[in-house]
Amino acid sequence: MIKAELAAEVADMVGIESYDPEREAHGPADFRREEIEQIYETITGENGEELSQREMNNLMMRELGSDLHSKYPFDLSRKDLKVIHKALSGD
Repeated sequence: MIKAELAAEVADMVGIESYDPEREAHGPADFRREEIEQIYETITGENGEELSQREMNNLMMRELGSDLHSKYPFDLSRKDLKVIHKALSGD
């Protein structure tokens, strides 16, 4: 699966209705801060309102037993999305 497909599936799994994979058709399939917060809250069960996107990404990946693979701590790499997708799908 390509990054945009993974991102779209993760968005669907956590009920993000605002994610549009076409919005980033020529670049990385980035999530907006509010969307990351929704993913973070689904994974950790905690409110991410007071955290930066960077903090949420790192804490969320730590919760899933992984380091953040993205070279930009405010983004999620394909590897990060695969870890999240696997956790959400129960595989």
